[in-house]
This record gives sequence, structure tokens and C-alpha cells, in this order.
Amino acid sequence: MLRCLRSTTPMNLPSSVMGAMRAAGLSPSIRGFSDEATVAPTTAEQAAAVLAAAAAEDLSVGFRGAGTRDEVGGPRTYAIGMLSSGMAEVIDWPVEDLTIVVGSGIAVGELEAMLNEKGQTSLLPTGEPHRTVGGIVAEGESGYGRLKHGPTRDRVLEVTLATGYGKVVRGGGRLVKNVTGYDLPRLVTGSLGSLGFITSVCLKLWPLPPKRSIISVDDAAAAYEQLYRPFAIVESDAGSYVAIEGSAKDISIQAASIGAQIDDQISLPTVISEPVLISVRVPPGSLAAALRLVFDRRPDRFVAQHGVGIIEAGWSRIAVDQVNDLRGKVESLGGAAVVLRSNGLLPGVDPWGTAPPTMSIQQRLKQLFDPSGICNPGKLPGGL
Repeated sequence: MLRCLRSTTPMNLPSSVMGAMRAAGLSPSIRGFSDEATVAPTTAEQAAAVLAAAAAEDLSVGFRGAGTRDEVGGPRTYAIGMLSSGMAEVIDWPVEDLTIVVGSGIAVGELEAMLNEKGQTSLLPTGEPHRTVGGIVAEGESGYGRLKHGPTRDRVLEVTLATGYGKVVRGGGRLVKNVTGYDLPRLVTGSLGSLGFITSVCLKLWPLPPKRSIISVDDAAAAYEQLYRPFAIVESDAGSYVAIEGSAKDISIQAASIGAQIDDQISLPTVISEPVLISVRVPPGSLAAALRLVFDRRPDRFVAQHGVGIIEAGWSRIAVDQVNDLRGKVESLGGAAVVLRSNGLLPGVDPWGTAPPTMSIQQRLKQLFDPSGICNPGKLPGGL
């Protein structure tokens, strides 16, 4: 059943849209306390039916998982809100194959707890356990495990998508050995919902490591040069840390090689909660230069991943001209400074900055999957 969670009144939507919702199983009883008519489909076909009707009426549709990244790309309002909460189940889990198919609305913390019981992990970021798998894939966030295990796009084997033109498409392959058909998962990962509504995801899994230890170090950059395949090397306002996976013996050897002591009470830095959050992304070799640029602007908090080239920095307040200057200098390093959150404190600042050279490709993909432009409009660079 398609559950309508929030709306002002059914009369705000064209009858054709309400008809499509009712045909998908929508209850006509709607409680109103939002500017959006918000629905939670339970099947891909229901989501596609609503999108088809919305496209016919040129009504924008915003997608939401846990709502933790609503400001990414800039805050927007939509005619219809589509939630993934109706798709929070495990669809298929052949444990021995190290793959799992889940609905896009399942919380990553819940997923990891189930997997860990079987000695497995998805390696998705769990710093905010209530975030949904679909939301993480849509944003393309990889978390601390990227240094050792690669980006999230390499962990997504198959995706089912309700497109902006109202059709259900599936791409990829559930077999880990299958290297064909990866295009759709790679296109959807990091697309911010601009191509359609993710309904399910097949993930590649890994055996849970025997142990993961966090080591405090004096010099994160030096540790990166000395250690073999650490899980993560993080420099932050709270200190510098190395995360190492393996047996207790292997971890002790690695720690001793850099003269560090293991402290099981240490954890990697948590989510930055300051009102302004900026993600600086540069080639890994330019991280030191990018860190100096960030330090010059005195962030309240920062977390940098060595070997990856990503810095997230938070400010309680920062001037617009400082952000623009930071962005220009980061772009001169071959990177980008993306405003993930501003809470209205950076008026006139584009979240993305200079449009990427791939803009024309993004426009063509948007036209292919969402010709009416109704899916999360305005979230991508250039207001796409």
C-alpha cells in the first residue's frame, strides 16, 4: 500500500495525480501539516506511477530518506515529497554470496547490525546510523573506509530506479564476478536523486575484520607514508588518528612500526554539527595545501582524510567573501569547495561553485532519465 504521510489537502493536487496515487493504493485520508503532499511508496511500480502523473502535470517531486542531507545542493521546496520509509526491508540476502538486496529506506545502522551478526559488513558510513541506504547511495558518500576499500560506487552492484518519466529500470548485476552492466549503479550513485527515485539496492559485502583499532598519531601525513593499507588516516581538530584492520597481532605490528600505542577508548571523529559545513575535495597530493587554506579561515571543527583528499570543515559563522576566496583557491588546486549546509548564513553563495566540465554530460543524462525535470530539481551544479 502507498501511504500518504503528509499534505495540506488533496485538493492542492491535480485530479490526475491523485488518481494515480489512488490506483497505487493510496488512502484518500490525508492529514495536513506540510506544504508538500508526501507519499511513501512500498513498491517501485507505485513510485513510478506517481512520478508519471507528476511529470504529466509538471509537478516537482523531492526525494527523502532520513532527511539528514536535505540542504545538499541548496534547500528546495517541492510539490510532492516522496519518502523511502515504505521500502525499509531486506529483499534478498544469500549470505554465502556476500551480497544483499535491500529497500532504499532501510537504515544503515539497522543493516550493519544484521550483517555483523553474520560476520559481514557493507562498509557504508555509519556515523549517522539512522541514515538510509538509498540516501547514502544517492549522495555517493563513502565514509572513512574509502582509503582501503574504495568509494561507495564500487560497492553498489545493482540498482532499481523509478525514473522521472514513470518507468521502472534496473541495472547492474548481483554476481560479484559480473563486470558488465555497472553503468546504472555508477550513474545513480552520487546523482542526488536527479535521475529518479531509488527503490532498491544490491550491495557487495565484505567479511567483518577480526578487529579494528584506532591509534592516535602525531603526524597523519607521515603515518600515511609509512603504513600498509590502513582503513583510514584522519586529521581533525581533536587530533590525528589511524584506523587499522586485521588480527590483533597484525595491528600491533603496524602500530609499532610508527611508534604508536593502541588505545581502544579512542574513536574516529563524529559528525560535524556547526551551522555551516563545507566539503573541500582535492587530489590527495594537494591535501596539505588545502588544509592550510582551511586553517586560514579558522574553522570550529574539521576532519581531513589523508590519501583520499577530502576535508569537511564546520563554522558557526564565516563571511561570504571568505567562502568565495577559499573556493577560488581550492579550485586552483584542481579541487572544489562544496557548501553542504549553510542554514541561511551564506546568502548568494552557490552551493557548488564553478560548474564542472562534465556539465553537458549531466544535462544529457538528466534529459534521458527525467525529461520533464521533476526529480529533485535544482540539486545538481548549475541548478540542474
